[in-house]
Amino acid sequence: MNKIFEVNMIELMVGGLLIFLLSVWIGKVWNNKVLRKKKAQVDDYIKTLNAKHAEQVASLENELKVDRHSLRLTQTQLIEKRIAVIDQCYKYFADFDQAIDEVKSSEKTFSPQENYDLALLRFTAFVSFFDRNRVYFSAWTATKVSKSHASSAATLDLMKALIYADETLSNTTNEELQSLFNKLNSDVNRIRQEIESEMRAILQIDQTIYDDDQDSDQDSALPALSIFH
Repeated sequence: MNKIFEVNMIELMVGGLLIFLLSVWIGKVWNNKVLRKKKAQVDDYIKTLNAKHAEQVASLENELKVDRHSLRLTQTQLIEKRIAVIDQCYKYFADFDQAIDEVKSSEKTFSPQENYDLALLRFTAFVSFFDRNRVYFSAWTATKVSKSHASSAATLDLMKALIYADETLSNTTNEELQSLFNKLNSDVNRIRQEIESEMRAILQIDQTIYDDDQDSDQDSALPALSIFH
């Protein structure tokens, strides 16, 4: 009887052990199945994220290309605008310089009043155009050109006074005008260089370095004024 009980107990224990091992195995299989399912879900999510990321990157790259093209186009338009403005400003300044040369010339093509009116007209045109477009010049050039307005205006004012001056005052004023013309001629040379340098910088052309001493020699090489005698 005891032996039978012992055999039954052993069988029960073995059966229980088999059931336990089978349960463990089934549990592992089920757990692996769940893990594989979750891994597949995670993989799908990662693939979706990668696809969205790729789309966003492509969209951003396209926008960047558009922005770069717009920037290059804007820069090109700005350069073209600056070139046009500087070119026109140089023409206005050359016209004013020519009018001053007419005043200094010994050949009386026009009367003093006509010379003054022409110089004033061209000076006003130059200053008006430059002030409206000074933003297209560098700060350095804009400041240098603006400072030259004073000597130009003072020269024109003295020219006007000299037209109506008597002979005694005319002699004295003429000497002062000669000095102002020397100063104006110096400013004209420097403004030419500033405007030309501005254009060369835009066009990326090597600039010639001018010696200040040579400019001073050229400034002083003016004939004595005799236009109002």
